[in-house]
Amino acid sequence: MNLITAQEYKVLSLHNIKFSDGEVPSLKSYLPQINSIDSGTIIMRFRNYKKQGFMPLISFANHQYPSSYLSLYIEHAGKIGLLKHTISSNKMYTQHLNLYKETVIDPNYIQTVAVTSEKNKGYTLYFNGEKICSYDDTNASLFKDIHKIGVLDKGIIGQFYESQKIADKHYAFSGDYDYIEIYNTVIDEDDLLNITNETNHQSYLDNIDEFHRPISLFYPGLSGSSNFRIPTLLKTSNNTLISSIDKREFGHQDHSNKIETIIRRSFDNGKTWDKPITACKLFGNGQTIDSCLLEDKSTGKIFLINNSHPDCLSPFESKAGSSQIVKDNNNYFIIESSNHRYYGHENGSILNESFQVTEYTYDDAYNLYLNEQYVSNLFNSDSPLKIYQTTYSLLTWSNDEGATWCKPIVLGHLKKDYMKSLNVAPGIGIQIDNGLYAGRLCFPFYYYNLNGYASSLLVYSDDHGESWQLGESVNDNRIYKSKQLHGRTIQNDDEMLTECQVVEMPNGYLKMFMRNINGYIAIGTSRDGGSTWDEQVTYDKNLLDSFCQSTVIKFTGKIDDQHAIIFANPSDVSRATGKIKIGLLSYNEIKDDYDIVWKYDQLIKTGSFAYSCLTQIDEYQIGLVYEGTPSTYISFTSININDIKRPYITQQEISYHLSFNENLCLLKFSAPVMFVGNRDLILNNETESINATFLSRNMNTYVYQINESYNNKPFEIQLSKDSYICDILGNPIL
Repeated sequence: MNLITAQEYKVLSLHNIKFSDGEVPSLKSYLPQINSIDSGTIIMRFRNYKKQGFMPLISFANHQYPSSYLSLYIEHAGKIGLLKHTISSNKMYTQHLNLYKETVIDPNYIQTVAVTSEKNKGYTLYFNGEKICSYDDTNASLFKDIHKIGVLDKGIIGQFYESQKIADKHYAFSGDYDYIEIYNTVIDEDDLLNITNETNHQSYLDNIDEFHRPISLFYPGLSGSSNFRIPTLLKTSNNTLISSIDKREFGHQDHSNKIETIIRRSFDNGKTWDKPITACKLFGNGQTIDSCLLEDKSTGKIFLINNSHPDCLSPFESKAGSSQIVKDNNNYFIIESSNHRYYGHENGSILNESFQVTEYTYDDAYNLYLNEQYVSNLFNSDSPLKIYQTTYSLLTWSNDEGATWCKPIVLGHLKKDYMKSLNVAPGIGIQIDNGLYAGRLCFPFYYYNLNGYASSLLVYSDDHGESWQLGESVNDNRIYKSKQLHGRTIQNDDEMLTECQVVEMPNGYLKMFMRNINGYIAIGTSRDGGSTWDEQVTYDKNLLDSFCQSTVIKFTGKIDDQHAIIFANPSDVSRATGKIKIGLLSYNEIKDDYDIVWKYDQLIKTGSFAYSCLTQIDEYQIGLVYEGTPSTYISFTSININDIKRPYITQQEISYHLSFNENLCLLKFSAPVMFVGNRDLILNNETESINATFLSRNMNTYVYQINESYNNKPFEIQLSKDSYICDILGNPIL
């Protein structure tokens, strides 16, 4: 049935809902008309705000226990779906439907979703001009089946019902509704495509791709895997681009999984890439995760460091403290069985608790032998003797631009007794170019203390990678909320500083950009090459933090005749909307520090955008790799500095027209808008001001009552307090 004819079958119509807890319309009076619908349609236009997690748009449920229910929902700004659960009162029949599509649901944009249930056929879901998924079901029913099992007597906007419980406020929508409509008929597909297409954003965002065309650098099927995460990007002194990645063979998840580090290289600034090369995998069945690249420019050696841990161990289950001990000037790493502790000497012998040599030995790949017969690997979960069950820093390097990599070594000495886990921060490290610490190699790290709270720090080398040591953490002696912190003892979430990247200032000072839960990127300053940090950490209100890794690099050269840094991250709470920003640096003599002015920013990717990594390709081009999907495709793009500087246009050109007919005023917009809040208006011109009371809406036209006389001069619109009108990209119209 077409949309015009279907109007007489409309059983629910709600408009202009500014959502907040306890202030949404009751659906109780609509339930008698809704509960008998088998074949029907729901159409909804909404604007979701910045919030992660499961957010119900509308929910209905019956009164039995456990309840049967239906809910339209979005999740993590990356999924929209229909959730339906039916269970008979005797629990002999249960059906669960989760019809969804992983797609872009940009926070603040206007979205339109529609769902149909057609009796004896199935369910179909539409979103922003696309038929995104369908499900064949001869028992399809919108509400009647729920009502038949037990009286459908609950309906709620923006929350979720399950088992007769009022929704947990954790599962609550954050946003506003333009309208919600329910029809007791199935509306034609073409009409639903047309009405949902009114909020199709892509045609207004095509200009984003005018200056860069991303390519899929890692993708399903490459190197025998369908999931990739945590990209890096390094431009070497010999003009090779190297990108490393987690190759996650058993799925997208961090743990447990089979993960190794692979790389791809480009010799033409990213136009083409060679075949994947395995750069690092842990011994036995152990796992690597989260790589970081660094070049020693004086030797040409490329270092790659990973987090790693034994087979089937999650880092969150990591044993505290170091995996090594020192006795009689010898280093031993700890080995354990179910009942005893052993110690591995660097010569391959394994000693018992009394430091007597046993019949066990191991080789440089940590393979375990008993009387020279292979038993297992010390990193395997089924080995009778196992490596200490904790996290490890795994280092490998290449002397030929990444073509081959040495057997990795375990830097067990880095993890200290006060650490639950020690982790490399993914991305790139730096070699300091200027100042007293020029030549120092620096890897960004963070650790969790015994209380389970994180602090950022550097691991550095002053001898070209022959030895490595820990600097102090940024939290050591930091002043926060009028008290002095220390990384070893912090125990509050808001004190944590986790994944980080470091960048050098023109005089050799360092800035650490750190992930945290306070909503903005935290920045720490070191004046001694990362050995210690200033007691003050700033939260840059220009850099939103979605609790996700960010990337920052020093720009070689100048922008607008100033030293500059380049920064990128998801500029949204929901790991979406990737942006690159240019920060211009100016030295402040009073502070003996550099001020950063974020002068330019450019939208790179709408929708899903998570971990990323920047590098400078040449004097004009910046390279970027990023997670543009949750775990399947890793994209590479190069952007000219001038394109980052240019303004981008993501706003529709929308005009409005006022027309009068005696005591009625019509306000008509040239394109779909969302008008939320008090829709009454004040109309102003040069000589008078009159009140216009909202009466009704028909598509893009709003009808008003005017009870005052008025002249014929042009009027301008003044909105009531707490109201807004925006285009489909969330930009204000007035």
